[in-house]
Amino acid sequence: MFKEQIRELIKFFSKLINNAQKVEVKGFLTIIQNPNISEKVKLEAIRNLGGGGFLAFRCNRTKGIKNVAGNETLFKVPFENCDENSKDGVFTAEQSGLYSVEWRIVLEGITNQTKAVIQIESTNKTFNIPTNNLTSLRNDDGTVTLEGKQLVEFGCIDRASIAVKVGTTKNSKTVHLAARGEAEFYGFFLSRF
Repeated sequence: MFKEQIRELIKFFSKLINNAQKVEVKGFLTIIQNPNISEKVKLEAIRNLGGGGFLAFRCNRTKGIKNVAGNETLFKVPFENCDENSKDGVFTAEQSGLYSVEWRIVLEGITNQTKAVIQIESTNKTFNIPTNNLTSLRNDDGTVTLEGKQLVEFGCIDRASIAVKVGTTKNSKTVHLAARGEAEFYGFFLSRF
């Protein structure tokens, strides 16, 4: 297993050096190459990512919310349980650097909506991560789980939050955050600039 992870990291770093714009490792880690980040910093980040980096913030939600999405309205996810670095689900970076921002949001009530967008908004950049064909992601209980990771460059005291948008303007607001309360937003510090 360890050899397989090393092979994946070598493959990933090789693609990064070859100026790839988007690289996927094991289908779940998406990294957008930023030309302002040096290869040395990226290598340190990859090493830390292999070891997990250290937890910079974590938020979760334990209760569902009805009718939050479905008509392409952007819904900022309110979190109930946050650490000191992420008051009300808004993360504030204590130091400049490269972070792996991760999320897991479970939705229910998806009927004819086919696409969703996770939006991570930071002080200086907004990331829109699309998901298409939502019906193929439906779990046995009818819920849909949106999860992923994004490398984000934060300056000191930059802030970030997460929002979700589902469906089109033709739909109505019939999508809910799952009643069993599965929404998480967290990040790992990987490297200083």
